[in-house]
Amino acid sequence: MTEQMIDPKTEEQAAQDWKDYCMDLCRTKRDRLIAETDYINFSDATVSDETRTALLAYRQELRDFPATFEVLFDAMIDEQKFGVTDLSMPWPTKP
Repeated sequence: MTEQMIDPKTEEQAAQDWKDYCMDLCRTKRDRLIAETDYINFSDATVSDETRTALLAYRQELRDFPATFEVLFDAMIDEQKFGVTDLSMPWPTKP
């Protein structure tokens, strides 16, 4: 029987795996938050123009959030603040 050597991950690979995991969490949460406001697109949604405008802006902030999250995540990693997850980021506020 031959032994197989397991190639250990480098620190960079482990950090990238953690970032990928956190980005997946970020996108999952973002998708859920957007879905919670999908009703705004229904023709029978009865909301004021002000509310509609605010919700559409919020939805855009959510769509843009993964890019913001990535920048914040990288900054926190650079500062050696390991253990960061999507829940520790400042998410857009729902109107």
